[in-house]
Amino acid sequence: MFSESQSQRTGSAITSAIRVLTIMMAALVAAALAPHPAQAWKLKTLYSFCAKTHCSDGQFPAGPLVRDAAGNLFGVTGYGGYAAAYEPGGVVFELSPVKKNKWKLSTLYRFCADPPLCSDGYQPMGVIVDTAGNLYGTTGLNGPNGGGTAFELSPQAKGWALNTLYAFPYSGEPAAEPSGTLTYAGAAAGALYDGTSPLFGLTFNGGTSNLGAAYELSQTGGHWKLTEIHGFGGGPEDGAWPTSSLTMDPAGNLLGTTGLGGKAGQGTAFTLSPTESGWNETLLASMGTAPKTPRDPFGPLWRDASGTLFGTNNYGGQHCHRKGARCGGNVFRLSLEGDTWQYASVHEFCADETCLDGARPAAGVIMDASGMLIGTTQDGGAHQAGVIFRVRPDGTNYKVIHDFCGAANCADGKYPDALTLVPDGHIYGVTIQGGAHNGGTIFELSP
Repeated sequence: MFSESQSQRTGSAITSAIRVLTIMMAALVAAALAPHPAQAWKLKTLYSFCAKTHCSDGQFPAGPLVRDAAGNLFGVTGYGGYAAAYEPGGVVFELSPVKKNKWKLSTLYRFCADPPLCSDGYQPMGVIVDTAGNLYGTTGLNGPNGGGTAFELSPQAKGWALNTLYAFPYSGEPAAEPSGTLTYAGAAAGALYDGTSPLFGLTFNGGTSNLGAAYELSQTGGHWKLTEIHGFGGGPEDGAWPTSSLTMDPAGNLLGTTGLGGKAGQGTAFTLSPTESGWNETLLASMGTAPKTPRDPFGPLWRDASGTLFGTNNYGGQHCHRKGARCGGNVFRLSLEGDTWQYASVHEFCADETCLDGARPAAGVIMDASGMLIGTTQDGGAHQAGVIFRVRPDGTNYKVIHDFCGAANCADGKYPDALTLVPDGHIYGVTIQGGAHNGGTIFELSP
């Protein structure tokens, strides 16, 4: 990973060539095995939220961010926005590079959480961007039917216009209370949304058993229609209460996790596959089926080029049974061997009582160009404010590459969320709290 042919020689020439080759190979092996200096990563805070009166710029951002072709970043905050009479329901924002090392934040839309005075939704869950510059996303609650919305934001001559594509019910069918961001064909490869193909998402509530659902949003004659493609039922062969986002593989299968359900009731990883008669669910793993194993998956699944899947459990593990240690969760791997998916733990967090390696990951992982997994924890670290970590898929070379500061008004923030990797190798993300004004931050991590 990290050979050669020669023509035949005779006598001493052969001996000399072999000796030289042996020395060269030994040198190469020694170089590969020798310790290398640790790669230095630099974190820069691009924006600190709640910098304006009454947090009109938003407060407590949630990841992941999304980037358009021009390099602008888009995201949401779960709170803040309105500074007047309405209850603040979060914002959609744009962070644009204006010149070298300078960024400008623009609030594109402020949600209102005060029905019946307003019913545009509350607590946006994230956005995607299409090739024309329109944004699509979901809110968790307080839409026209009480259960959140799917929306589109379009740039206008003055400001941005919101169009509610679908208003979810508060509970029951067809799905309610969206969780996570929307996805589409090509999203996992970094392509922008084409603006017309179906969108897919999850709800924490609602569905056939009121334990959450997976749904499809599709356009027909200029109107958007929602179809429930799977209602989670709990029990040993199904999940319950999904809390993150779906990932679509190149074959059109949808991959995801649920926080509960499965054989031990501690969460699942699953795939939904399209058929002529609908969608079929396959359970890939049930969490917590053995003592002292991590459970409660949070965050989406990441699929590598070979089809191996990676995710994070938020709780449990062997270390939480030690006196003074926390239940730190883990990074896990799912690989297809024959017809069976095999589960393996890549790294279990809180390997010591102070959790210097981090604890409680809640946003999944991403993979960089070198094949290393990168992710965040929202607890643990030197300051108990979360870390960004890097680890090989086989569990070796685990390293904390940034420790967030938990003290008041630390510029780098605390409690990091999902990360976004861009082609030049830089990583963008948010912290839910902390920063100069304690409203959370947007940061850039550079190798």
